[in-house]
Amino acid sequence: EMKMTKFERHMEDLEAYCKEFGCDKRDAMMDILMFFYEAAGFWPDVLEAEIKSMSDDELMKAYLNI
Repeated sequence: EMKMTKFERHMEDLEAYCKEFGCDKRDAMMDILMFFYEAAGFWPDVLEAEIKSMSDDELMKAYLNI
């Protein structure tokens, strides 16, 4: 069996999140990034403003880097 790449694993996780919570990929990536960075100690209000201002490409890049 071939091992999935990090990219493939991230994309599979993103699809699963969208199905589970009934949201689109943009909303899923914003949620996941919020959870990740809040857990790391970032201030939620500042974090939310930053994440909401990101383009889809920026969100994907950030998501793939976690």
